[in-house]
Amino acid sequence: MANTSNKSSTKKSTTKKKTAVRKKTAASKAPVSFKLEQDRDNFTSTKFTSQSLYWIVFGIVVIAFALWVTKLQSDIQDIYDRIDSAQNTVQTPVKKPKNSRH
Repeated sequence: MANTSNKSSTKKSTTKKKTAVRKKTAASKAPVSFKLEQDRDNFTSTKFTSQSLYWIVFGIVVIAFALWVTKLQSDIQDIYDRIDSAQNTVQTPVKKPKNSRH
């Protein structure tokens, strides 16, 4: 017995892909350029503002803090100097007699 199979000699038909139809839109508006703003204040002007007051106060606080830290360092150094001088007066070297034999 021969095995006969029914093979069709025709190829499967391929389905065509549909391309998306793009709708044409009306021409978009022309790009809007940014409008330059006029200078309100000259950069080099010496006008006193609220920010000027802020920076003056901030500068004073920073300088006061630096002076306070310097004073603390000076006080601490004075304490160390007093401790050193107190230890130096207590510890005096004792001279040994020349004739002692041990």
